[in-house]
Amino acid sequence: MVTVMTLAMAWAVEVPFETPATVPLFTALGTVEAKASASGDACDEAMADAMEAVRSKAERAGLSELLTVALTEDGCKQSRTGDTVLTSVVSLKAVAIAPGEGLAPVTLERTLAMAAILGAQAGGGLDAATLVAVDGGAWVDLGEVELTDLGGGPGARAARAFEDELLPQIATWGPILATLPEVSGVAMVALGEGKGKKREAIRFRVRTDAIAGWRRGDYPDEVLLERSSVERAPEGKERVYAALQLDLGEAAHADSELREVDMNDADLVGLEDEEPAAP
Repeated sequence: MVTVMTLAMAWAVEVPFETPATVPLFTALGTVEAKASASGDACDEAMADAMEAVRSKAERAGLSELLTVALTEDGCKQSRTGDTVLTSVVSLKAVAIAPGEGLAPVTLERTLAMAAILGAQAGGGLDAATLVAVDGGAWVDLGEVELTDLGGGPGARAARAFEDELLPQIATWGPILATLPEVSGVAMVALGEGKGKKREAIRFRVRTDAIAGWRRGDYPDEVLLERSSVERAPEGKERVYAALQLDLGEAAHADSELREVDMNDADLVGLEDEEPAAP
């Protein structure tokens, strides 16, 4: 007697997942896939195991909240020998996020649209979409950059980071920010003195409206710096940031020329030399 095994056939099955209407703005977003099988005619069991597997993979990736879950193949695939079902297999693909602490909720549709914009600009897919949550706002995360010139004091290093690393990024991201009203602006961390995780860190945040004015030529780099947040955490086990005042003149680039534009009196507010204190 010859036993004939038929090819796997797909059977309709529902994914037991309710897509949320709104979700918090994310700090990271990614896709995960999982497959599960069960012996015999057990599509429901295979689906339950696949759901558990996809949740587990997402959590291991730091993505605690599922946005969407869908079948990657048609239905539940079963292999048979004659009329006997040998195995039932379900394959799932999910999109999940790491919710940003204290960030406002947005619709699922808008979340996915933002992720597509951020991921494309970052040079990747959805998995490349990242934001950072600071003081209750969402900022485009430009990541960490290495400072190669560590000469001078903290102000000199910060000024060079602003000119050499941040301004080119701002020029690139400026048009994109106009399509992301939910985002406060851009954030970047420059790593200075020290080694490993204990290195000095200089954190910049620049708001979208300030970037828009700078791109229009309303004011020069110095005014953009004045309207930015600059904080420094000295090298140590933990990053404890404190405000850092700096002047672009500290960058000391012999071949660097700051952009000059005409400014009115309003642009100069906060930039005038302080009057000496009365005796």
